[in-house]
Amino acid sequence: MPDDPPAYVAAAELAMREVVGESEAAMVIRLRQDNEASVSADLELDNALDGLWSLLRDRMRGWARYERPGLNVLIEDDELAVDFEAVRDKATRARELSARLFGAGSLDMLNRSYPEQSQLMANLLELIETDELADDLLELAGEELLPIIQRCQELYEAMVDRRSGKDTTTRADLRVLRVKLQRRIVRYNTLVLTMLDEAKPETRDLVEAALQPMITLRPQRSSSTGGADGEVEGDDGVIAAPPEAVEGDDAPVDG
Repeated sequence: MPDDPPAYVAAAELAMREVVGESEAAMVIRLRQDNEASVSADLELDNALDGLWSLLRDRMRGWARYERPGLNVLIEDDELAVDFEAVRDKATRARELSARLFGAGSLDMLNRSYPEQSQLMANLLELIETDELADDLLELAGEELLPIIQRCQELYEAMVDRRSGKDTTTRADLRVLRVKLQRRIVRYNTLVLTMLDEAKPETRDLVEAALQPMITLRPQRSSSTGGADGEVEGDDGVIAAPPEAVEGDDAPVDG
């Protein structure tokens, strides 16, 4: 870049630098996501929490065995050492509570992506808290299960934050960022070329200096071989985009 570039060139360079920053952050996220040890630990936590939610649902549904008509004879059985009507009451509460939490019993949320599953599980725990269902769950599903699920949810949310870089957008989508960066480069190069004035030879040095990083970093290919995505390498080794890829001054740079 010249020391005092036109404002539109400086703006194009700044836009290009911003995408470079996004891309570097995305690469860090991708490294976290692809790290073999991290992926294995994340999968183990996901599998464990899936099992806990399944256990909670199964324990609630298990009470339905006491509602079977074949056990009606126990209601009037004086020799039974437990209050079967109280057991039946618990079974009814468990059925109603299970329906509130799981509907027909589906645990489809466990098949979602990590962020989606995290949010859906958080929603269920919020429902349990706001509707004051915790005491019933502790009684009907076991005193240990809900506290373990609640703590594992905290760990799960931390895992999701770490994997996503605490960003809910798809910053780690390298394909999208690659296209975005290519467009910024094309726009910058095009605007830099507007500084060239054939009547002023010194402007050629300015333009070449501004484009030199692109020329140096881009792998050189034979002039007979087309570049990626329709790019064409000229005789001077400079990679140029096809004319239709160059954005106008009013064109949105983000698509």
